[in-house]
Amino acid sequence: MNENYYLGELKKVVLYKAGITSITPADCRYLSAAINKATRKFVSETTLKRLFGFADAKHHFSLFTLTSICEYAGLESWDRFKKEMDDLSQKPGTDSWTEFRGRADKITGFTLKTIRNRSGIPYALTTDRKFAETDLDYFMASEMSFTCLVSQPGYGKSILLCRMVEQLFRAQDAPYKDDVVWFMNTSILQQISSGALTLENWLSLESGFGYKISFSDYFNRYPAERKGKVVVVIDGFDDVLFKRDQVERLFDAVIDFICENEDNPWLKVILSMRSNSWLTFYDRIRESAYLGEKWYPGCYFRHDDVTNVPPLSDNEVSAILRKIDSNFTDLQNVNPNLKKHLRFPYYLQLYYQISHENQDLDYHKSATFYELVSDFIRQKIYSSGDTPGKVAIIREMIRSTAYGKNGAQLYSEQFEMRKPGEKLAFTELLQNGILAEEKHADQSIHNGIVRFTHQHIFEYFLSMGLIEKYAGEVSDELLEHVLTEYRGNPVKVQILQWVTRYTIVQGRLEPLRAILALELPPSEKCYLLLFIAEVLVAKTRCRPELSLQIVDFDIHQAFLAELSLLNYSDPFYHEIVRLLSLTTNEKKYLYTYHAVMGCIAVLKLDLLGIKTQAIVLQKLNYHFEGPIDPLLCLNHLHMKLSGQQDVAWFEDMTFEQVNRFIHADRARKGPVMPEQSVAYMSMLLVNAFSGDMKTISSIICRIRADHPGIFYRRRSGFAAHLLLLQGVSFAGEGDPEHASKIERHLSRLEVCTSEYSKHNFANLLLLRAVINKEVPCSFIKYMQQAASLFKNSDFMITRFFMSSQMLKYYRETGDLKNAEAAIDQLKLIIEEKGVSADLLNMGVFNTDHALVLASGITR
Repeated sequence: MNENYYLGELKKVVLYKAGITSITPADCRYLSAAINKATRKFVSETTLKRLFGFADAKHHFSLFTLTSICEYAGLESWDRFKKEMDDLSQKPGTDSWTEFRGRADKITGFTLKTIRNRSGIPYALTTDRKFAETDLDYFMASEMSFTCLVSQPGYGKSILLCRMVEQLFRAQDAPYKDDVVWFMNTSILQQISSGALTLENWLSLESGFGYKISFSDYFNRYPAERKGKVVVVIDGFDDVLFKRDQVERLFDAVIDFICENEDNPWLKVILSMRSNSWLTFYDRIRESAYLGEKWYPGCYFRHDDVTNVPPLSDNEVSAILRKIDSNFTDLQNVNPNLKKHLRFPYYLQLYYQISHENQDLDYHKSATFYELVSDFIRQKIYSSGDTPGKVAIIREMIRSTAYGKNGAQLYSEQFEMRKPGEKLAFTELLQNGILAEEKHADQSIHNGIVRFTHQHIFEYFLSMGLIEKYAGEVSDELLEHVLTEYRGNPVKVQILQWVTRYTIVQGRLEPLRAILALELPPSEKCYLLLFIAEVLVAKTRCRPELSLQIVDFDIHQAFLAELSLLNYSDPFYHEIVRLLSLTTNEKKYLYTYHAVMGCIAVLKLDLLGIKTQAIVLQKLNYHFEGPIDPLLCLNHLHMKLSGQQDVAWFEDMTFEQVNRFIHADRARKGPVMPEQSVAYMSMLLVNAFSGDMKTISSIICRIRADHPGIFYRRRSGFAAHLLLLQGVSFAGEGDPEHASKIERHLSRLEVCTSEYSKHNFANLLLLRAVINKEVPCSFIKYMQQAASLFKNSDFMITRFFMSSQMLKYYRETGDLKNAEAAIDQLKLIIEEKGVSADLLNMGVFNTDHALVLASGITR
């Protein structure tokens, strides 16, 4: 070999020894002094400049110079070094690739073990990511040199890499089992970021080639020795990125390594880093056309979010939840808010931890999601270093956004850090996934944006900031401020929920009465009531002393006062009542709650549910003070719907109490009390099955006389339900004028027309159909629209009434074909719910059922 080859290899060894990544003329003075100190021999700065190409070399280097340099590098002599290079140039044995793989496997195995041991949930509970397999297949087959997994913290990048390496490279049937993977972790990156090693140096040293020859040069010289690709996987960037010079050295080392291997299509590099780090890295490669062409961004790269790692899919979340909880069945049962955040692996980790601490944790509850967020913030801020500094930065951000009125983000120049240590605290907030800093290439006016990583983190700190603003008290003034300042803002409900949770966690339940009484749209009211009930159930289990406060502040009475204004068909109504029944031992409240659940069971034609609630009421042995005892009504309805013959006594007793209520001498004149609300509903249900439309109208008129203000509550779902029943009653009794007046009034109410109130809106369509029974096209149109809304409804009683009305109409018009279809619908409901076929001849459902019986329906 010629002299230049030997000199080139010697220069690599010298730079490696000196820890110099990229030599400059100024380094030659340092090298001269280092050689003199190590060997007591002098090699001038000028000689070294000639060796490294910074000055012209007009003659050969002396043996003394070369020997001195060799001694500094730890080599025996110049001649010995040349001999070693010559020996290495001979074709090696056939086991070089095997040895190379063996050394890589040791490093990779250690990294995999480290990641598995650090996993927030047992590694066996994690799952493969389908998108990563697709991306890897494309990348490995392409001419691209490097790719990078980019995301905010908490997306599970390390676990993703770990499973990908295990399943796709190291498994027995892995598609890339012939390729060699070097999986590098934080400790290796720290060596490189310190400047002691280049990435090429480190790989060559660890693979057994040392300073003699780089592994890439070796496999290029002997291509037959290479039996596959070499894949370098680097994780852990964000664990060492604290000092600017470390960042620059580490990123430059990676970039240099990629560029040095531009002619090696058999070498692939896979990186993993957070979005904030990627923006810094990308700034260093964006001007390079070569690196731009060789970067594979992945199929899912989103420039606005700076990520190419999508959240977990439904199937992936389900697979993990099944491993965590053997009772898990379907993702559809998971609370929507919780489901959205379980798509991020970090929240799955928190869910796993909390579910093991609290065996009663329920994944379909909204309160569970708030537990996850609270635990996330506790771990990342209140249980980490420099808590005061981090809290101060967040507090300033909340103030700078005018407490959320100006959004949840700031321009970077608005966000100034003046105090010592704030920069480090801010960096840790970025690293921990609390804040995110965005720098976009197209920003010419502003340097960038600082924002909260997730909206719910912003909502938490906004809520705590408002509580702090009002001296740490959940006062009437705070609640009024939230309603006024955040009107029409979707963040309002979240603030109220965080404020509610704060009140309960602090063990001060008195403000709950004011929270429960807030004037809110029905959708927000029902959702807030459900949340309060969920948190109360969860916290009273671990803190029984809260039950005493529930009694002291009469929280159940406040709940029932609000529930009496809602409709039983409102979303979550049954769940609210069920949860509340778990938080009391007082008979009067238990009786009311179980009576409500019994009425809902009647609406669903649920015989078992009716019987179950009747048994509970019987065991309570409570004297109910309302106008009619719900227990009497439930027993009556269960016997009637199940086809029992000895129902006459219950029917007589029930109607005696109904008539006594209708014909009482004087009205009581007052608001609807909770006991009265459930009694009224019980009476109306009994009359639906045993009475007629006229009696239903009389009951509603009496309710109105006793409670004149009931129909002036525009947000009352219960009042809307009563009006809908009275409108149908008027139309059925041949009074379309009054029915139309009610229809026009209801059409202007949010409780009947909002997206939230589909059940009420369907009933409104039913009312329109009954009013327009003499106009065939209108009747059919409204009935079909209502039927489509009721298609998946659990409230079978309304579906049955609709089908009975359709049957009457088709029989009256002689449309026997559609009459048969209506009969089929009635038959289907009777068979599905197991109720008596006599339902076709009961109360408001009454039809001329001879045709029906001829079609094969029997009891």
